[in-house]
Amino acid sequence: IFDTLLERVKQLQTEEGAKVAVSEGVAFYKGDSIHMPYLKYNQNTKKQEVDDSKEAVPLQDILDRISAVKEVTSQRDTITRFIPSRRLAAEMKGGPVRFLIQLPAGGAGKIDALHNHLRQLTGQSAFVLIGATMSPGNQQRSPLAKQLEKILRP
Repeated sequence: IFDTLLERVKQLQTEEGAKVAVSEGVAFYKGDSIHMPYLKYNQNTKKQEVDDSKEAVPLQDILDRISAVKEVTSQRDTITRFIPSRRLAAEMKGGPVRFLIQLPAGGAGKIDALHNHLRQLTGQSAFVLIGATMSPGNQQRSPLAKQLEKILRP
């Protein structure tokens, strides 16, 4: 995911890539540099829109964060669990794929840095470039497990 994201964000460094991103509302020029806004989901329109409460981030900062995430996640024992809601493939079709990434409980500087980078990338418009969004969440029980719990509880 982060390999593809980094590749697509790097394309914004070209004039043509920047034009496309600006026209799609994924990025904008602030002076001579490209900035990428944070997005939030609007319940009324059922669409992502720019989150004015957060300041847009310069393209180079986004590239640095994604590169740092790639570097740390490539190291052994950095991700303790990765659980997608369905099988991942090179060409994904269909609805959204939710996944859980579990990190070890702090202690190591690299894990704290990874958590910080992921938190800073949450809601970032860069994910639109790969047809994704990233938001924090928590693992929930499956519908079947919830139904069984209702049946078993008096």
